[in-house]
Amino acid sequence: MIVEPYLHLLESWECILHSVIYYMKKEKPSLRPLFNFSEHLGSINSNSLDPLIKLLSNTHISIHTSLQKRIQLCHLSLYDPRYYRFEVPSPNIHTHTSVQANGQNGREVYLYSVAYDVHNKLSTIKVRRSDTDTVIFDTSVGALLLSNQFLELTTKLASSNVYGFQKHERTQSHNGFHPEIFTMFSSKSRDGMSTNTHPMYMCLESDGNAYGVLLLNSNAMEVLLHPLPAVTFRTVGGVLDFYIFLGPSPEEVIQQYTEAVGHSPIPPYWSLGLQIGRATYESVEEIEMFLDDFKTKHIPVESLVLNQDVLVKVSTRNKDFNKFSNLAHNLTNKNQKLVLQLEANIPKDLILNRDSVFNTVQINDVFISDKWGWNPIEGKYQGKTVLYPDFGHSESIKWWSKVVKKISSVIEFDGLWLTNNELTSSVDGSVSGCLSDNLNSPPYVPRAIGDILYHRTLCMDAVLHWKADVMPHYDSHNFYGHSMAITTE
Repeated sequence: MIVEPYLHLLESWECILHSVIYYMKKEKPSLRPLFNFSEHLGSINSNSLDPLIKLLSNTHISIHTSLQKRIQLCHLSLYDPRYYRFEVPSPNIHTHTSVQANGQNGREVYLYSVAYDVHNKLSTIKVRRSDTDTVIFDTSVGALLLSNQFLELTTKLASSNVYGFQKHERTQSHNGFHPEIFTMFSSKSRDGMSTNTHPMYMCLESDGNAYGVLLLNSNAMEVLLHPLPAVTFRTVGGVLDFYIFLGPSPEEVIQQYTEAVGHSPIPPYWSLGLQIGRATYESVEEIEMFLDDFKTKHIPVESLVLNQDVLVKVSTRNKDFNKFSNLAHNLTNKNQKLVLQLEANIPKDLILNRDSVFNTVQINDVFISDKWGWNPIEGKYQGKTVLYPDFGHSESIKWWSKVVKKISSVIEFDGLWLTNNELTSSVDGSVSGCLSDNLNSPPYVPRAIGDILYHRTLCMDAVLHWKADVMPHYDSHNFYGHSMAITTE
């Protein structure tokens, strides 16, 4: 079944896609991509086209600009106001409804203009740079598909000089680039997947100007680069929430982007030096011998990194308790720093151990729970049963603050290394499996992820919180590491 929506737009800043006509053809069930790159497609169930029809009939496109005059920012958001749609809670980029100004009467002149094509079968949005008339966002090259659990939008690129998306290597020539796909679903256990997600790119135009585009969405996502050149965004939920940074220089694009999402803290001077560490240490004496080897060879060491296993030793009242405390003091006397790793997967036996820094008697509101919110969801990591803090819940924030204070009272650390916050597990879903529902078995799964979305992570219907809001893991997977950083800070 092929869907060909004929969409018409109202000529207003907040436009409604309406009067949708569908032509149904009895062909092999498929959803045709923009270009014939079938090897880049994940699996999609033809039954998923039913919610597509329901949602497309009342989709809104809102256009906003930045509240801060120093940022030239265009914000395009596509959503259905009749239904709740998950939106990334942080960062909160402040915008207001955009009114194009002509520079008269002291009104600000915007760096862009937005136009709609109401005569095309597929309604299009075009964003142009005002001074050069260069089109920097153009959806005329592909269909706009919006369903409850599958959203797709394609925009033409101003050139093939594209940088960004996530950590990767790309071979690029003056003749453009080959088709590529980036799957964004933070993972440690999948080949070709990254532990971070970054759905933002910068494009360098032919005249040297530059612009950036951010899709603020934390669902599982895949991005396809086409040699047209064009880029296709596919996500399994949330909102198509685009932020376009006008630059016009590459430096200004990054400045505008960091001004919008938040600046990274300036690293301390010592963190720029040599930091050393090992996966395991059997004793404090072994750590001291390790440091002495560097000193003997006249290699300056700025800081020592210890992993979370050390906290098992210092969290119980044994003979190593004072030794690790003295180690921290000795490092301070040598003008060396100590960095501790904190992992997001906490062994359950440590949580139940009364002498552990991770101990708590209140489990249900502190850790990510099952679909019903009755019990913490349990995963496996390195052979141990682990729980995962719900960093957005008020009770979890209190508990995490106490954990960090307990650690600092035993070991005077200089920095924390937050790691393993991709919600990684060595079992699929949980130790007790997952329910068969629309979140755990969505109609579309990006190809690189595999057959099941919860492979080596938690069930997609697991429950997380952010302040007063409840978030299913399905919507917030790529937000979890960010929430850990915010709570720890």
